[in-house]
Amino acid sequence: MPSLKVGLATTAVYLMGVAIGMAITVRVYDTAYGTPIMISHFWLTELLLVLLLLFVIRRFFGFRAAGFGPMNWPALIWFLPAFVTLAMVLGRVVPTVMAGDLQLEQMRLLAAIAFTTFLVGFSEEVMFRGILLRGALARLSVIQAMFLSAVAFSLLHLVNLAGGLPLAAAIYQLAFTFIVGFFLAPLALRLGNLWPLIIWHWLWDLALFSGDYLGANQPLILTGLLIQAVIALGMWSTEMRRSASA
Repeated sequence: MPSLKVGLATTAVYLMGVAIGMAITVRVYDTAYGTPIMISHFWLTELLLVLLLLFVIRRFFGFRAAGFGPMNWPALIWFLPAFVTLAMVLGRVVPTVMAGDLQLEQMRLLAAIAFTTFLVGFSEEVMFRGILLRGALARLSVIQAMFLSAVAFSLLHLVNLAGGLPLAAAIYQLAFTFIVGFFLAPLALRLGNLWPLIIWHWLWDLALFSGDYLGANQPLILTGLLIQAVIALGMWSTEMRRSASA
């Protein structure tokens, strides 16, 4: 049975796990936070977090109650602009990969990045748009639950300080990720299924980290963020009207 208590407790353990994993990865491998090499070494932490979340789902929620219910296909229209932006961002990376000029070690690193970013996309969506959001709905209103999900997702990125991220950059990340969480929370409820969010999250992170490694500039990132903010305002206003008329 979904509950706010379980959602908050799982969030606390998840944040602690990310912070510990971040610190260990940076110090053991002597890599800077956010670099492709650091991300490629973070897979074990993410795998353990995925196993934790699967345990919580099996023990307390069930997959349907945790956000893996029937898909509301028409609601994907709200996600379409974000996927279009994603396609353009990937378009800056794919030609370099397909050119065939990469060395074996480079291909291995890209494969490790792809694997790790998939685990990140899965664990973060299940944690914040699945377990926490659905658990919060057991005690809070829809608006309150979505806001809690967005804030918690934003605060997650404070743990990047444990990886050596400068404070100013961490504050920027807080704002950036709050907008992303503000966009994804109502979308998760409208879709009824987390897989589109997981896939988008995975490919977005993959494009950013692999693009950084390959030297592909991504000028559309802020454009994508603005699009998300505008769409999010539309979804939130609709939810607020529904709450007011209920």
